[in-house]
Amino acid sequence: MADDPMNRPSWFQTQLSVGNLLSIGTMIVGLAASWTSMNGRLNMMEEFRKTRTQQTDAKFTDLGNKIAELPQLSYRVTAAEMALKAINDRLDTSFRAISERLDRSAESTSKGLSEISASVGALDTRVAVLTQRLEMLPRDQRADMSERLSRSR
Repeated sequence: MADDPMNRPSWFQTQLSVGNLLSIGTMIVGLAASWTSMNGRLNMMEEFRKTRTQQTDAKFTDLGNKIAELPQLSYRVTAAEMALKAINDRLDTSFRAISERLDRSAESTSKGLSEISASVGALDTRVAVLTQRLEMLPRDQRADMSERLSRSR
């Protein structure tokens, strides 16, 4: 019974038929198409990797150029700090000179004001003395003096 073709499994047949040949041909064509598609994708991935590598190398070169400028940047910052220090020193010197001038000006103004005050005080004393003398004069002499004063103006 084992030799009977009816009892053998259907997937194991030694006879070649058109269906079997078509199945084998379709499998070969499918495998070839898959192989070609896979090779195309691998080629595309390789091209992408090459362009990406070139871009990455260009970026690293650019970063290297920027990093090469860092020592110059340090020098520039140091030079700028020195220039600012020199400017601050000049401003401090100028402010000190201005402060000294203002102090001298305030002192001279104070002296001048005290001299003016002393002069006004002396004048006030003289006016008070003259007023007392005028009041001590008799009325008719005061009237003559006031007429003389009014004419002289």
